[in-house]
Amino acid sequence: VEGLYNSGLISETLKDTIKGLPYNQGTGFGGDASVAVTTDSGNLDDLCNFLDEIGASIDITIDGSMVNGDRANMQLICDQANEDKNIKADSGSGTVTSSFNLSDLLNGDASVDLYTYNRKGKNPNDDMANAAQALLEDILNQAGEYLAEVFDLGDTYSQSALEYAMVCIKNLYTPVDDSTGEYYNDFHSDIDHFNGDVGSETNAPNYIGWVNDAYKRGLGLGHNHNKNRVSISNMLKAYLTFFADYMNGVSTLDENGNDQYYVNKGQISGSSLVTDDSSYIYTWLTGTSVSSDDLAQATFYDTLFNQICANGWTENDNIDDTEYLQQMLQNGMLFISKAKDDGYYYQGNYATDPYIKEISDDTLIAQAEAKYTTEKAKLNSKEETLDMKMKNLDTEISSLTTEYDTVKNTISKNIEKSFKRYNA
Repeated sequence: VEGLYNSGLISETLKDTIKGLPYNQGTGFGGDASVAVTTDSGNLDDLCNFLDEIGASIDITIDGSMVNGDRANMQLICDQANEDKNIKADSGSGTVTSSFNLSDLLNGDASVDLYTYNRKGKNPNDDMANAAQALLEDILNQAGEYLAEVFDLGDTYSQSALEYAMVCIKNLYTPVDDSTGEYYNDFHSDIDHFNGDVGSETNAPNYIGWVNDAYKRGLGLGHNHNKNRVSISNMLKAYLTFFADYMNGVSTLDENGNDQYYVNKGQISGSSLVTDDSSYIYTWLTGTSVSSDDLAQATFYDTLFNQICANGWTENDNIDDTEYLQQMLQNGMLFISKAKDDGYYYQGNYATDPYIKEISDDTLIAQAEAKYTTEKAKLNSKEETLDMKMKNLDTEISSLTTEYDTVKNTISKNIEKSFKRYNA
């Protein structure tokens, strides 16, 4: 669209109108209507500012009733800038809640970890694991509602991207044995296998997924402790990366030939998160309705672009020659495609298309008639001038003829008189 504007093919107003509407990647390929709302776009900071404007906040509630066992507890541990939001629930205690701006969790202004502690052998570890997983799923669902609100552009592609991101992130943070597809029963085993690279609980911000630190203070099982920790901030960054990866095209490569964005279990250095790329441009809904005419304009250019992506394009030096274009259409070398009720575009026939008619151009005809009349008047004037000159020449010739005859007759008579005089 910027290229069309820079080339002078569309106006600045039309450019802004098209760019203000969500690009529909499905239009022209079946039943995918464009959305009559406007969008905005920008990098991560711009997106986070918008999330702040709509009040996107995440409530994290720890339920102490789910923390069973001697000395067991579950905590929310924040960075120094947010230490006042640290919360802790001991075994059998009530609920505690902290709230965070989704934008702070995405842009790195807040680092928040979920921490669990229990004494292995005395505690029902599967209950602790279930409580932690339920909490993570609740956080993901809250974030998913906000992201669906701003990123669901009403087309199947953006909807598929949101579904893809949620499935991927839940699979990543659910303790399932990759080889069997079954849940682990022991939280310590969950973490060992799930993370793939065990580290100290204080290293959670450096990992995608859980980290575990199990240790023994004595020979008895009762002194075998499990400390597990997961970065909620990294989880949400990974979630957004899955979404952006789908929207950007999962096969898109960077300048080194690697996947541009990807998420892997383990150390965060093994992933390429979209939140680390300040140049990535997001598009989100602003909710403002647009006119049907503006929507039709945007849909036309979306379809045109999609068809170019699917079928390619060519450059023709004769494109500005209207007679050439007409002949190519009449000869069937070019055709016009139109949308049907099913949302697909089909090839149309130039001769039978009810919207295409060959009519006389009254303006050009009038111009031609005016030119003809002017030229004819010039010719008539020249003809009249020529006729006048011809008449003058005829008169002059007649005078000369008369004079010639008079002189000839005089000479003849003189000669005749001379012969009579001298009896010649």
